[in-house]
Amino acid sequence: MQKDDSIGSLRSVYPVVGSLPPLLRDEVERLSSRVEVRAGNRLFGTGDPAAVFPFVVSGRVRVARMGREGAEVLLYRLGPGEACALTVATLLGDDRYPAAGVAEGRVVLFALPRAAFLRLVLECEAFRAFVFRGLSRRLAHLMTVVDDVAFRGIRQRLASHLLERESPLRTTHQLLAHDLGTRREIVS
Repeated sequence: MQKDDSIGSLRSVYPVVGSLPPLLRDEVERLSSRVEVRAGNRLFGTGDPAAVFPFVVSGRVRVARMGREGAEVLLYRLGPGEACALTVATLLGDDRYPAAGVAEGRVVLFALPRAAFLRLVLECEAFRAFVFRGLSRRLAHLMTVVDDVAFRGIRQRLASHLLERESPLRTTHQLLAHDLGTRREIVS
């Protein structure tokens, strides 16, 4: 068994779970199903209903919105210990996903059913604060994405994006275009 395969990793990566009252913590651990997703596989797609809250314990999920003509814009990346803003909004609103989430590498998560998620939000102040703090951060980030796309030129966005990435850079023109919400030809 790998390090991220145990339910104990859920508590270490999401301290809020460890801080839950014992009965709620036991329920979360009992009801959460371990899910492993391979690189490139979809966790959710545009129009899918949300049925679970994902506690990502390893890996990264790329959350992006596809345009009608195939253009894609990166909304954010979801990593260990974070709350997925789209999932939160979709679960709370009993709605469908407005974007897609794809594993960038191997992702391990624990999936908590919607009813248990809603119970935690209603009954546990610490969990509610965790969820809404994560939602607030993501909305602030999405405002910067909108600002970048609307008010900054592609050269500025590309330069900033390249400076933020780790060296050496391992990507393609197509992935850079997706990250920046433009076409491959423009990045090339």
